[in-house]
Amino acid sequence: MVGEYIGSQEHQHLVKYSRVTIIFYAIIDNYSAESCWPCSQAWQFFQRYGLDVVHIKSLGTFDNYGVLCDQLEQTFKDVAKSSIAQDEEGNVLYFIKKDKDTGKETTLSLAKLKTLEYRLFRKMREKLRGFYSADKGGTFDLADKPKSKFDGVAKFYNESNELLEGGQNELPKPLAHYVSIFKAAYDFIAANPDQVDVLQKEYVTFSENLLDYISKQGGEEPTDTANFFFSGVLDEQEQITFGKEEKGQKQEEEKE
Repeated sequence: MVGEYIGSQEHQHLVKYSRVTIIFYAIIDNYSAESCWPCSQAWQFFQRYGLDVVHIKSLGTFDNYGVLCDQLEQTFKDVAKSSIAQDEEGNVLYFIKKDKDTGKETTLSLAKLKTLEYRLFRKMREKLRGFYSADKGGTFDLADKPKSKFDGVAKFYNESNELLEGGQNELPKPLAHYVSIFKAAYDFIAANPDQVDVLQKEYVTFSENLLDYISKQGGEEPTDTANFFFSGVLDEQEQITFGKEEKGQKQEEEKE
């Protein structure tokens, strides 16, 4: 079984959860040539044992390559412009072949789609951590790191702008919004040097503190900063009926 350990305060990534658990999204047979079990089979297994699972939905069944490509392009754009709170890091696409006669499903391939907002905050994290890390001698002097000596803001803008591919991709908010957050991080740390340690160890907490700081400075950040990085997937497990529906349909067919 493949899952991710989430919800730990000591091991933060970029998304907050309501509790500590392992959330599952795949089952791999080590003795099979397939990438993993088909989703219907895996989710039936997860639901049977009451395991926490990620959200899942079918994009449809396709027998026309052009229609499939159109759907994939639209899905890519929809995921890219989603917020972290809505789609977390992004989605995983499962390409599954279904036999017309037997109904047997085979997983052909998988592909990852990332939300651009996630990619931008991850980029902020790596640049800020690198900038505020100790030097080769193991020392760190905040006063020796003035913002004027660092061209990270310009690099962040240019690299982020490339992700938009000339306007083909969208963000939940204008790029200038994220650049202003990144720029404000330097003033925030200068005013709160203790946040360097939080930045290195608890990035979600650091980001929430940063957004609160910007809001108090009169910025245009969302007032509900506590939920900016929060995913409600663990509170919505009862609504995920994918495996349950498949199991119920199979039981009805067996009765008939």
